[in-house]
Amino acid sequence: MEFYDEEVLIINDLPEGEVEVKIFSRDRAGMVSDQVILLFVDRTKPYLVGSNPNGTVTIRPDMIELVFSETMDVSTIKISGISDTSLVEAIGRRTEIYPDPLPEFGSSITFTVSGKDLQGNPMVTEMVEITITDQVTLSGWIRDEKNRGLEGVKVILQDGKFTYTEKDGSYSIITKMGNITVYAYKD
Repeated sequence: MEFYDEEVLIINDLPEGEVEVKIFSRDRAGMVSDQVILLFVDRTKPYLVGSNPNGTVTIRPDMIELVFSETMDVSTIKISGISDTSLVEAIGRRTEIYPDPLPEFGSSITFTVSGKDLQGNPMVTEMVEITITDQVTLSGWIRDEKNRGLEGVKVILQDGKFTYTEKDGSYSIITKMGNITVYAYKD
């Protein structure tokens, strides 16, 4: 401990977590007083736990949610690489980004996030990348008049891609998003 003057006390090397500090003081008349103060010591750097959406998605996200490991100082959160017209709202461990304009199908959003927690610990700048795919999985069933699945039916899309139905009549095929015409043929 170091005393700089009669009112300032600096305590070094406190352990992480909740610490109880008991302070005794004596005035010039010899009167003694004590007080217990609870301190919370945090030197842990915050980090980005995740984002939603994350990775490759098939929707145009109108909101991107970031989740941090701990409550952040809202005034320090910096998002770089996303449109300046995007709205950013931060509450506690969560930050919401409302992209403007909305990203197009077949595009990517890449941005970096930085900030500090309430104790002033800086996080390592992290990068978030979200790809908005224009690919979808089209699936369905081909059934007969008695609602039984038909196996081996050739399902063809207008772009020439095709697949065959399974034993239960189900099919699944990856194609580009949009208006899709499906043809089914049984040999």
